[in-house]
Amino acid sequence: MDAGRADIRIGSSAAPSPLIAMTSALVASTLLAGLLLAALVADLRSRRIPNSLVLAGLTLAFGEHAIALALRPPTAPLAGATWWAPLAGLLTGFALLLPHYLLRAMGAGDVKLMAMVGAFVGPTAAATAVLYTLIAGGLLSLVIMFSRRGVAAQTFANLRFLLTDWVLRATGGQGVQLTRRCKPRLHACLMHWPSAWAQPPH
Repeated sequence: MDAGRADIRIGSSAAPSPLIAMTSALVASTLLAGLLLAALVADLRSRRIPNSLVLAGLTLAFGEHAIALALRPPTAPLAGATWWAPLAGLLTGFALLLPHYLLRAMGAGDVKLMAMVGAFVGPTAAATAVLYTLIAGGLLSLVIMFSRRGVAAQTFANLRFLLTDWVLRATGGQGVQLTRRCKPRLHACLMHWPSAWAQPPH
């Protein structure tokens, strides 16, 4: 009887504490929040997200996940229960936003930042984050478009311009030539410099 109780005590002491899982998730969430805040500040100051910040985030994401797995918590770490969960999250976030970059609808920094987020939260949460990001961005664009006088009409004119450019390129033409005042980033051009998109095709 005493031996059985001793075995139970030994087994219970060897079992990982739920506090480890809570601490792991809290550490990962805190690191991610700090990195996103730093990215926001950098974007507002210089309109770019430094590669060093993204690389530091990826290093922290993979390192935190490896430590969490080594501690064997009773619940899975933030990114997932497998060792490759951060990598899958990274690839998910990158792949889902890459088409928007190729269409020049967002900058490369946005894609890299979402890849970093995916490394922290795993593939499923990364896909959800991309969905919510696109929905929030679309709603914000609609609010700006209809709250400013003349922006809606100019936006639809810009869309016709872009469709004309894509049709010309698809049919083997050179497409529409843009002025140098406007960088090839769709969201910036549409929202801030719509007049720069008014050049006719050559």
